[in-house]
Amino acid sequence: MRAVWIPASAGMTTHSGIVIRRLSGLLDLKETQFNMENDDMKKLLLVFGMIFIAGCAVGRPTPIPGAGSPAAKLYVEKCGPCHSVPHPKRHTFEEWRHIIVVMKERMESKGMTLTPKENEVILGYLKRHSR
Repeated sequence: MRAVWIPASAGMTTHSGIVIRRLSGLLDLKETQFNMENDDMKKLLLVFGMIFIAGCAVGRPTPIPGAGSPAAKLYVEKCGPCHSVPHPKRHTFEEWRHIIVVMKERMESKGMTLTPKENEVILGYLKRHSR
């Protein structure tokens, strides 16, 4: 792989510590400035394009239903410390019942608890909001 030299005047901008090249400016530069083959340039453009598209796809997660309710707060409180809290519609209620059994075992192995009442409240919440 050969070194890539991009002059500062070639339309470079800095965003979140990453140097991003404006594609329009990239097309105006001569290949010799990059010391790269044409195929290498196409690969580089493809990678930058994919990074740009992936960055656009990242968004905020969908808020869980009834986020202010006691049941939703308990769901987040008990499930959120170890992983991001999945939206209830991610699974059917039958799937959730199985997942809760598995998660309770994992919680116990880490010294965490889920009382029968908390289990009932969380399952009721998931039943109301599952797909």
